[in-house]
Amino acid sequence: MVERRVENQTGSLTPDHKKSRIDPTTVCANGVRHTFGKILMPDVFKINAKIEECRTVAAGGRAIPVVDLSGLHGEKRAELVEQMRAASEEWGFFQIVNHSVPGEYMDEILKVHTEFFEMPMEEKMKYYSDDVRAPFKYGVGQVATSYQEQAWKDHLTLLYQENMDTSNWPKVPARFIEITEAYNHAVNKLKSELMQALSEGLGLQSNELDDVFGPVQRTYTNFYPKCPEADRVFGARPHSDPNSITILLQDDVGGLEVRDLKYREWVQVKTIPHAFVINMGDQMEVFTNGKYRSISHRVRVNPDKNRISIASFISPKPRTVVEPSPLLVGEEGPLNYLCWVPFLVNYNKDVDTVPDVFKINAKIEECRTVAAGGRAIPVVDLSGLHGEKRAELVEQMRAASEEWGFFQIVNHSVPGEYMDEILKVHTEFFEMPMEEKMKYYSDDVRAPFKYGVGQVATSYQEQAWKDHLTLLYQEKMDTSNWPKVPARFIEITEAYNHAVNKLKSELMQALSEGLGLQSNELDDVFGPVQRTYTNFYPKCPEADRVFGARPHSDPNSITILLQDDVGGLEVRDLKYREWVQVKTIPHAFVINMGDQMEVFTNGKYRSISHRVRVNPDKNRISIASFISPKPRTVVEPSPLLVGEEGPLYKGDNFRDYLLGFYGNDINEKLYIESIKLKQGGQLQLK
Repeated sequence: MVERRVENQTGSLTPDHKKSRIDPTTVCANGVRHTFGKILMPDVFKINAKIEECRTVAAGGRAIPVVDLSGLHGEKRAELVEQMRAASEEWGFFQIVNHSVPGEYMDEILKVHTEFFEMPMEEKMKYYSDDVRAPFKYGVGQVATSYQEQAWKDHLTLLYQENMDTSNWPKVPARFIEITEAYNHAVNKLKSELMQALSEGLGLQSNELDDVFGPVQRTYTNFYPKCPEADRVFGARPHSDPNSITILLQDDVGGLEVRDLKYREWVQVKTIPHAFVINMGDQMEVFTNGKYRSISHRVRVNPDKNRISIASFISPKPRTVVEPSPLLVGEEGPLNYLCWVPFLVNYNKDVDTVPDVFKINAKIEECRTVAAGGRAIPVVDLSGLHGEKRAELVEQMRAASEEWGFFQIVNHSVPGEYMDEILKVHTEFFEMPMEEKMKYYSDDVRAPFKYGVGQVATSYQEQAWKDHLTLLYQEKMDTSNWPKVPARFIEITEAYNHAVNKLKSELMQALSEGLGLQSNELDDVFGPVQRTYTNFYPKCPEADRVFGARPHSDPNSITILLQDDVGGLEVRDLKYREWVQVKTIPHAFVINMGDQMEVFTNGKYRSISHRVRVNPDKNRISIASFISPKPRTVVEPSPLLVGEEGPLYKGDNFRDYLLGFYGNDINEKLYIESIKLKQGGQLQLK
């Protein structure tokens, strides 16, 4: 258990639990150093044990190679290309000296960016943004989750362009714009030189890597303040880079460590004046079929000195499909690098094998059609909801929400023909050729309408076997970018979403009354945002080894789900600890409580784990409307619903909760468990 006694001026966790992470508007680089100093280290930064130590030189005298680029464009080129190839294959890392970037550019950018981070907080916050696509922004760390502590750093990021718009860049420190531009132009030139050499090392044409993998350059300046408990804090926790290559400039403090796979230990990357550290990213490993390696690395912080580094991440364009190059695939074939974006959209109906990235480690635990003791998800007939049966129906919904967190509704206000038509027309969309669907593909999480596939697989969480469409509901929706084919797609999708929005308000009012609250209380706070996901689950030849959606709870307020007659949704019955099928009923909706509802009701309404199984013989489609509060709404137990036991959950704004929720990639673990409190208002550590 952890006592949450942090001074209020820090903007960190306070006794009333309204903050669960460091607030970037009050704790940034100077805030971390000067507010906390050596008095208190907030727990949100700390790992559970002291960090495993590393060696300056690895066992066997191994160290990160250093390549002297003198002669790269002359008679030594073949020798230097070979050195870079060997380092990329063995380590995935090397340093370069005597390259084309002037040393004075490197010295000056470290100096002027350090001056930026040393400015007063109110000056730096002029450039703060939480928009992932902002071309220039200031930020602090990464959001902490219950599994991943906050990074001990501040950062600046900018998107490089040949003609950059610097109008919103800082005018102070002096020469910030001039030096930052000059440095980034020089690094972009160096990037092309490196990409050409790396291409030649693979036996490819010189321009091949740069043309495909080098067009995007985003530069991160990371500032790591000195830290009073440096053995318990990461500047950057162990990770590989998701891009093509990274070009890193670091100061003389040091802290970057690389995993030596041969001896399974961490090795320091020594600091060399005017050197760059070069490392391969995930895209490079995939394209080269594992020849160039994307290796885990981390950043340690220093107890006595601030540290600064500048990383230029080189990447392909967002829509580039990355897969092993046929020219680099030998007899062993592609090494399990799934080209995840096009796999399902290019789904072959005759496929008889499933890529490993979709598979779980064992057959999926079976479920019952009806739970032990004859228990099943309740069905509530809403006939009479607005008449004399209202009190009875409100009680049924309350009881179902408390016991199961799920129920189905029939005879509701959404016309059956809307439900039939939207399932039909959305199925027709998913059956269109891949090139048609990909016109609507986007990796922008904020896009109001987009097409996508599954979720990205991690080492802990396999790929979901599904495609999806998402749209953000508005009373007057902009449908100009929606598909014109299939016929009536726009008309039917609009009509259905308007009808579901009306039903949402009716349900929220009834759920409010079931808690003894005013009818409008839940809808006003928890119902303003409606995002609709249409999920298409292709039939699967290994359905007992694949999830359409792995076990999870929903992070929102409530979910309104329309499913076809194939079935596959299963709910965890907490009483008997087993999975129960949700039967398909014509023109019914499945309603379930989300995490925000459980928090607000102090556990009275329950957000329950559920999953989706896929079918070996039939495609399945479902349409889920996720009802949520606005992003900055702080959700905490309502004082009206807290009894003598006190609040059972700590509060959080919904946006931060989502960031933590989607950062939780540990199998079978519900994120909401991480914010539960023991009685007495203390965090219950998991």
